[in-house]
Amino acid sequence: MSRILEQWINGKGLPDTLVIDGHIHIGSWRHAATFNNSDEAAVESIRFMDANGIDAICALGGGYLWGLNDYHSGNDFLLDVWKKIPGRMIPFLNVNPNDTRENVLNELKRMYNSGVRCIKLINFYQENYPR
Repeated sequence: MSRILEQWINGKGLPDTLVIDGHIHIGSWRHAATFNNSDEAAVESIRFMDANGIDAICALGGGYLWGLNDYHSGNDFLLDVWKKIPGRMIPFLNVNPNDTRENVLNELKRMYNSGVRCIKLINFYQENYPR
């Protein structure tokens, strides 16, 4: 058995390799199980990462990007989880381009001021912006 496989099977991840999961949803998601609160999200995320040899996750605020949902709530949840596991999570904020220019810019500023530097846009989920 190779050293890499042996370490992985023994729960030690990939030896001498930084492992980042590039796409995680944290928070409400309309077709999947989710966490009850940010404390549970933080604890379970760490448990999952440790069990699978993952050093950090790139996370976005669940299904709040869907349609005309309140993306502010998803970003709030994301920030709350990030405060609990700052070294293990890279947060990606959501905005909905169908919202007003002023609201989007305010949310971008708010999240930037909170330390977030990544954005996730999926126009298909956001009423197919631009129309």
